Amino acid sequence: MTENAPYIPTNAVLIQNDGLRYAVVDSVTPDGVVVVTLGGELTYTPDMANMYAKTMRTLLHENGIDDVPVYGAAYEFGPHHAVLERIRLFRRAGRRIKRLWERDDINDRMESSMARMTENEPTPRYIIELYNKIFAPRINDAITNHAAANILAARMRGLVLYGHSHGGAVIRQMGDYMATDLRGRGYTAPEIRTIQRAVLAVQHAPTAPLEHPRFTTVSFGSAEDTRAQMYNKFYEFLYENSADIVPSFFDTLGANVFVAGRLKNTATGEHDPKGLLDHAVTNKTLTDDGKIIFAAQRNVIINGVHSAMRGAPMPTIAELANGGIVDFDQLQHNGRVIENWMTSDLQARSRISTRVHQK
Repeated sequence: MTENAPYIPTNAVLIQNDGLRYAVVDSVTPDGVVVVTLGGELTYTPDMANMYAKTMRTLLHENGIDDVPVYGAAYEFGPHHAVLERIRLFRRAGRRIKRLWERDDINDRMESSMARMTENEPTPRYIIELYNKIFAPRINDAITNHAAANILAARMRGLVLYGHSHGGAVIRQMGDYMATDLRGRGYTAPEIRTIQRAVLAVQHAPTAPLEHPRFTTVSFGSAEDTRAQMYNKFYEFLYENSADIVPSFFDTLGANVFVAGRLKNTATGEHDPKGLLDHAVTNKTLTDDGKIIFAAQRNVIINGVHSAMRGAPMPTIAELANGGIVDFDQLQHNGRVIENWMTSDLQARSRISTRVHQK
């Protein structure tokens, strides 16, 4: 992006999967249960969006669910930088990111590009477009009928989101934009929380802040996934100690995170969502710990969709994740042990740092 070049806004395309094929659509259905897949930043064509949607449709079909529409999204960034968008998102979440690059000239260009992005798109236009395609139809229909918050929440209960990598940043930004929109429509803060918590968001290796999510959010990842660290002290600690990280569940600051030290047998692919389908070929590439993490992820999606189809209240995380090889109580116990270890480690580092500065 050069300083004098015209700024080209971002854009989004929504597709609906129909088995192997797909069609570009204007919006998701305004009622009932749907699943929307939001891929990584390389999901820039409808064909790529359909890869995620097709995988999700296969997962649902293999678990006896054939009447839930599945959608996918493609992002048209133009000169917009997804990496800078995520850095801006982390800064807004309170991260102290002072430099983007070691070289001053590159750092300055990146800061300038990010400032231009912010000036032209405080909220990226593709986020607003996806919000209008996914959430607005349900909200507008409810508002027309003067729906109370609990009625609108019941409509939101039909939305199940699946995000991979940058998809986590998309989900986070749509949640923030939705809160602003609902506030402008006259809903109170408690009402907005009730409405948004009715949406289930499942994330694999999200490159976005994990804490204080708007939706009921469950994230899955690998301690050795360097792309998911991005200024996150939690993931930095896990990466440094990945050899000792057993399958665990963490629920601090509103985030529900399932992590293992390593998900794949190969030297690469820790960021890759392949493993979601319970197939023999895929399972060969997974570690035993990876099989547990992906099994928990499948359980959350399938149990979440089933409960939404019944119109039931949002299940607990234990109810969503349990089943098969997944023992939620054990994962939660493991997480508490590791969290105590992490707290002790950070306190020890702080004491050492304090002594160094005092000398």
